Amino acid sequence: PIPCVPCLLRLNYTPTAPAGFFSQNSFPGISRRSSGCFDKENQYPGCPMPPPELSEETLLAPEHNEVLAKLRFISMLVDTIIGVARTKAAPLSGLTESSRLPAGQESSDGPLQRDSSSYFVYMRCLQLLSQTLEFARSELKSKRLKPSTSVKNTLATLNERFRHCLSMSKMLNAENILAESGIDPNDTSFTADRILYHYAIEQCQSAALDELFNNPGECVQRYQAAHVILHALQFQTGSQEDKSTLSKYKDAVEKRLHILEEQGYVYAYETISN
Repeated sequence: PIPCVPCLLRLNYTPTAPAGFFSQNSFPGISRRSSGCFDKENQYPGCPMPPPELSEETLLAPEHNEVLAKLRFISMLVDTIIGVARTKAAPLSGLTESSRLPAGQESSDGPLQRDSSSYFVYMRCLQLLSQTLEFARSELKSKRLKPSTSVKNTLATLNERFRHCLSMSKMLNAENILAESGIDPNDTSFTADRILYHYAIEQCQSAALDELFNNPGECVQRYQAAHVILHALQFQTGSQEDKSTLSKYKDAVEKRLHILEEQGYVYAYETISN
């Protein structure tokens, strides 16, 4: 299933014209004689500036915009997940995590653990992208989604991310890392979701420290990454207990983002529940 959109990306605006808008005298200062051509100094008589151009999405049906909003959210989610995979593969990530452990307790985050964690996350991303691209194909076939420029650009980005994740998965599994890790192939999605969950919690903790030390730029990015991941996990899980826990944490992150919005550090961050 494709997650719904947690942030304000939908374009439900439908332009309506007031009565008499298209009548002969709707544009004062424009005569019949001058309606066909304008000189450079008087390009738009009676108007202080040129009217803004309407985007393709403004003129299309709400169903199209809802599907496009989902595709854009998945693109943002995929970029966040790829960032998690790169973080897990970085050698310094093991040193960072081991520094948080109690004295006398050693970290098991060795090269094999880092590579396997990164591999599981890339595989989860591939699964999500495959579902999303199939969803987009079905929506295009049913004509609910139109091949607008924005749709083409978003799908091109998703296809590029798919090729990147496939390449990284093949590289990481060149020596059959899945067998060495001892994890059942059927459990890779569960393992990846657990990695993403812990990453989201770590981002929240780091964001709280950023707030404490007056570093709002970093904390906003961390909170937003955590919010995107928690929302996706909440949508994917089938456990009501897990949904409740994820919803509680996501609501807490939203509250922090709204507070930062009031302070002027983040703008137009709003949740859509459906």
